[in-house]
Amino acid sequence: MSYGNQQHIPAKELIATMSAQLTCTAIACVTGVSAQTVRQIWELWQETGTVQQIPDKQWRHRLLNALDIVYLTGCIDQTPDIQLAELQAILYQECGILASEITISRALH
Repeated sequence: MSYGNQQHIPAKELIATMSAQLTCTAIACVTGVSAQTVRQIWELWQETGTVQQIPDKQWRHRLLNALDIVYLTGCIDQTPDIQLAELQAILYQECGILASEITISRALH
């Protein structure tokens, strides 16, 4: 799975390799990358053994799945002037899902 901007990975690997022989300031001068970025790449390489940041897998679980959204869309098709509060009540009564109005609104947009 790809994360972030993959085109920079070879350059970051080169910087990590160069850090064995050169200082961060020297690498920055040679590569045109800021010394701070060089330090950050080096620290990531030292901590993880890779220059690629991998995000945490602790994403929030989506409260509304695709079928719930289709159901809500059907409710809107049947009653175009339905309010979010009404959708919230229907969703709870019919599906047992207690979602906020803002969650419903964001899921539908």
